[in-house]
Amino acid sequence: MDVFIADEPTEGSGGEPALRRLLARGRLLGRGRGRARRGGLAALAAKWAAKLIELGRRRRYPPAQSLGWVCAATAASYAGDHDKALVDAKLAVGTSHGHFERIMAESAQGVVLVGAGRAADGLGLLERLRREVIEASYLVQLTTIEIPCGLAMVQSGDYGRGVADLKNTLARFAAWRNSRMVAAGHLALGQTYLSLASAGALPTARVLRQNAGFFMRALPGARRRARRHFEEAVRFAREADAPGLLAEGLAGLGLLAEAGRRPDAARKLLEEARAIAEEIGAKHLVGRIDAAL
Repeated sequence: MDVFIADEPTEGSGGEPALRRLLARGRLLGRGRGRARRGGLAALAAKWAAKLIELGRRRRYPPAQSLGWVCAATAASYAGDHDKALVDAKLAVGTSHGHFERIMAESAQGVVLVGAGRAADGLGLLERLRREVIEASYLVQLTTIEIPCGLAMVQSGDYGRGVADLKNTLARFAAWRNSRMVAAGHLALGQTYLSLASAGALPTARVLRQNAGFFMRALPGARRRARRHFEEAVRFAREADAPGLLAEGLAGLGLLAEAGRRPDAARKLLEEARAIAEEIGAKHLVGRIDAAL
């Protein structure tokens, strides 16, 4: 991820041009916030978010504040601090003014809601935003909302539609030749099939009945499908130089090996994933891996 450094404006030193430069650079960080999150650079994103928020407040420039709150919410969500993420996302929406600012802020809010376990709330928002960005040809925003939208469908109990949506999303990003997003799509599908392959994580009887056709096709080969998607996630993450996604993919393969009673292979994969996560400061992921070791 490119990192841009801007001098803070001071009174009488051309502060407005400096603010505009920082905001322009912040927008690049905003577009790259998914890269920062998936790359394990949440701390860096949070640092720049705080800089944007403070500078926007001082110069009374809401666009800088809104973008800063978007980045802050994303970083907090990745770190597992969902209460803070929800508050920051609400502030992002409240300080947004323009059409595309509002789309970015509401996108962050939808993603944060899904991460906080409020899939139904997040899904309604994300589906509306997806229609809106497609109508506005603001397709770059799909890299923020597409995968969380499919995951929200799954988490809401609509497994068949959610998996189909994730596969369509994966095809879109593959056509765009976006290796990072292809890795993220495979990771989402791998995690979905892993949950089905885990005996202790089966859906409720009601959800099983509602998705009977899907589960009849998916359950017998869930472990095999999960492995394929995790392997593809690892491959594309290496290609995209996305260590956060790489660590997540390796952890998924480790959990599969553990479920398949291959403890040596599981430990090797999990330790490799942990080393990467620790190196990039992904504390939340390190904690999850430690719980599995």
